[in-house]
Amino acid sequence: TTDRLGMIFWLHGLLLAVVLTALAFLLPIQRFAGRVNIIAGLRTLSRQPGYVGFLLAMILMGMGAAGYINFLGLHILALGGSEAQVGLAYAAGAATEIPVMFLGARWFARYANSSLITFGLGIFVLSWLLVGSMPGPVAVIAAVAFVGIGYGFFWVAVVGFANERAPDGMRATAQSTVGAAQGGLGWGLGAVVAGYIWQYADGSAVFWTSAAFVTLALVVFRVGLRLDTQTETPGPANPG
Repeated sequence: TTDRLGMIFWLHGLLLAVVLTALAFLLPIQRFAGRVNIIAGLRTLSRQPGYVGFLLAMILMGMGAAGYINFLGLHILALGGSEAQVGLAYAAGAATEIPVMFLGARWFARYANSSLITFGLGIFVLSWLLVGSMPGPVAVIAAVAFVGIGYGFFWVAVVGFANERAPDGMRATAQSTVGAAQGGLGWGLGAVVAGYIWQYADGSAVFWTSAAFVTLALVVFRVGLRLDTQTETPGPANPG
């Protein structure tokens, strides 16, 4: 059973690699004519309103996502589900995520990216609490569908937020930094934590911990935005 589950992930990764490689050749890439100082650009990014809190939130979100992605299939099997239901769970998440991401730029243009990130993180918290609380595999699959909606909101807004705050010629670097924070550092730390929780507790505890990480990410992100806004806003003049 474990070998077959591992094969599912390998096939998923291979298919994703093929599709993304094909899409890479269709991207309208333009060469930037100016000279880019990466160190100066990163310093500029760190001074953008809310960007440090944003990166910290991405690390925490990655920690939560690692527990969810790595242990969803094992949790379904532990609840008595089948390998087919594991596949259905991931399909349910994709079925709700893809339409939101595909149409997101048109739907969400009137909303600030920071608001959409907040909304997406909130959906993650509620969804992972539900996933951890469901008593059977069918109920878990239904809860996973809401996770896909959160991913759709979240990633459309994350890309936009990073681009808004990137200096000229640094958009790719800004997005790479986000990817390293979420999918690198955050994912690595979260996988270790979730593994220990799975070993000494159960799947429900893994997902509740993921929800706790994302709750902290939401708080850090909003506080970071608020603090930077207050720093930039001048106070009233001292009449004395």
